This record gives sequence, C-alpha cells and structure tokens, in this order.
Amino acid sequence: MRSSSGSGYNSHGWEASLTGSLNRFFGLELDLSDHYNTAPGLLNYTNGFSFLFGPHFAYRGIPRANPYIHFLIGGTRGSRPPVGILVPGSGLRPVTGCPSLGPLNETAFSTGFGGGVDVKANRFLWVRVVQADYLREYFTGDAQNNLRLSFGVVLRFGR
Repeated sequence: MRSSSGSGYNSHGWEASLTGSLNRFFGLELDLSDHYNTAPGLLNYTNGFSFLFGPHFAYRGIPRANPYIHFLIGGTRGSRPPVGILVPGSGLRPVTGCPSLGPLNETAFSTGFGGGVDVKANRFLWVRVVQADYLREYFTGDAQNNLRLSFGVVLRFGR
C-alpha cells in the first residue's frame, strides 16, 4: 500500500475478502486487511487494520477471466509510534512544551473503491492477477489517501 500521509510511504501486509454472489453480476463483499510499516514523520498512522464492506460487481461474460469492481465502506484501526525523545538508558521521554499530538491509536471512517481481474486456473481455483484500490481514511488531523495493490489466490465455490 502507498500512503499519501506526510511525505508518503509504502507499507506491506495482507488482505482477505469474502464475496457472496446474489446473482450473476452482483454480490456483497467483506474485505479485511492489515498493513504495517515505520513511516518517516511523527504524525503518520503507520499501521492500520481495515474492515470494509460493500457491493461487488463482476462481469462474467469472459469464460476464463472475471473482471470486477467494488465500493467499500467501514473503518480502519490505525496506530502510530509515540512522540518523544529517546534518552539512552531511560527510554522514550515526552517532548517538553510540545502540544498534544492526539491518540496513538484511533479508529477512523474509511472508504474504498477499486477493482481487479481474476483468471481461472481450474474449477475451484482462480488467480487474482491484480486488485487496485483507492482507500481514503479519515483520521483526526491526518486524512490519508492510499493506493493498495494486491494479488493472490481465489477459492471459488458454486457457479
């Protein structure tokens, strides 16, 4: 994931989603992901567990490929390192006279929009060639615009 917060940074993590198809083109998706990294700067939320839900639209007119788009809403539980000065032998000490920088952990409203392409390997196994999402996280004082790229394996049950 690429975040726009501060000077921008990349983070790594995982993503899992579950989609229940209600008909040939429309389904509902639950998307969970966790991304983590140490970012430059003090105010950035560098770790984030996202829980998103929303509609999933698939085009199933191609026999061995399944392009799709989705719109997701939910939340992100973000954390950032404490702000202070590292004093050898004494640990992290607060900066005297520094204004409060808010919570170290915060749950923010989040939205996501994107899509991808799955390619059929066999009846039950598909390969997610790419999924690209724009994620917007509304942290207090640090709204973030993120680009998330993912790929992996899809287990497909039913038709």
